[in-house]
Amino acid sequence: MYMAFYCLPDRTVDVPSSRIVILEGIYALSEKLRPLLDLRVSVTGGVHFDLVKRVLRDIQRAGQEPEEIIHQISETVYPMYKAFIEPDLRTAHIKISNKFNPFTGFQNPTYILKSSRTVSVDQIKAVLSKEHNEGTEETYDMYLLPPGEDPEACQSYLRMRNRDGKYNLMFEEWVTDSPFIISPRITFEVSVRLLGGLMALGYTIAAILKRSSHVFSDDRVIVKIDWLEQLKRTYIQVQGKERLLVRQVAEQLGLEGAYIPRTYIGQIQLEKLVNEVMVFFLSIKFILD
Repeated sequence: MYMAFYCLPDRTVDVPSSRIVILEGIYALSEKLRPLLDLRVSVTGGVHFDLVKRVLRDIQRAGQEPEEIIHQISETVYPMYKAFIEPDLRTAHIKISNKFNPFTGFQNPTYILKSSRTVSVDQIKAVLSKEHNEGTEETYDMYLLPPGEDPEACQSYLRMRNRDGKYNLMFEEWVTDSPFIISPRITFEVSVRLLGGLMALGYTIAAILKRSSHVFSDDRVIVKIDWLEQLKRTYIQVQGKERLLVRQVAEQLGLEGAYIPRTYIGQIQLEKLVNEVMVFFLSIKFILD
């Protein structure tokens, strides 16, 4: 049994019968308070999920633009945190890293089926309505690695996208429900100068993916033929908000049995790992021979 107290000026609060007092706050582990604490606990969260929560909060409270908020965080809030809060957190007896992502709830998810199987333009047009739209896209996706994350295992990149001269900052958590990739997403339109602020927060550029797409869409689904520059390969994607409909269209295109349940950055990570393993075994074989 425990009891928590909030400190108020000029007010004395009696110690509870349990004789347990919980002190909570960003300065709870400060040097002046530490001698009074029997057990010190720090809880830190995923950096860019904390960032997006702050952005959303300030948009609602003050009507600020996302870029203005992130600039303020990178120029003022984060340096102050590094200087005055983080050193105190290192003194905790118990350090908890909270990886919970509050944005993985499936509000308006996009269901995606992807394959490297070849599909013709005529096949795609045949499964769409006669009123479908057709166009092309050039997309540059810059994947930003959060501070402290392992680039070989990271599944929570922050993405900055450049398409048609417009930049968007994308917070998303890809979820795989084989063979589907499910993408909840929060997106803000920003300017390219925001990249400097994010790098000041400790983000690093992990990869830049160039994608040329032939896009077909109607009011039900989007079908894309993607050429990935890094992989030198063509993929096809079927995307939509209705899971069963996405699968139905993909089956009509002959993709059943050839799905790739990975994002493009995940595919690059996998192929890099496979290549490294092959080089290792070839090296061993060379030595043994």
